[in-house]
Amino acid sequence: MPFLPCDQDQSYLFPPHLNEWVTDDHPVRVFSDLVDKLPVAGFRSAVVEGRPRYETRVMLEALLWACANGIRASRGVEGRLRSGVVFMWLSGRQTPDFRTVCDFRQCNEAAIDRCLARSLCWPKRWECSGWEFWPSMVQRYEPAPGWGASRR
Repeated sequence: MPFLPCDQDQSYLFPPHLNEWVTDDHPVRVFSDLVDKLPVAGFRSAVVEGRPRYETRVMLEALLWACANGIRASRGVEGRLRSGVVFMWLSGRQTPDFRTVCDFRQCNEAAIDRCLARSLCWPKRWECSGWEFWPSMVQRYEPAPGWGASRR
């Protein structure tokens, strides 16, 4: 029986759409809906000059989804944002580098904790099916060891 051909230089007639690669019943869609309902008014960005900063929700979704999947290091988050389809979908193909992820985490440590603590009290009447996984995800949120230590 012959083998299927494998051509790594094969191109698409139309560029692929990320919504086609993340199924409608994937948990990341529920996760994204829930994070979109979080209040992000207390979040701030590191003072940096240069290019425009990434949206708070993009950074929060990428960071929390990474932590929920056991990725706690900023370099790991950066790698997944560049290569993981689910992370690409969450971030809209934006790829902040590890320093940006780390700075966001450091600037918003207290805001992330407050946000997650409030989210544990969400009522079930919200119209998000499958939200039951959220409390266990929040409990698994733990940044990488030493990420809060100051740089000297």
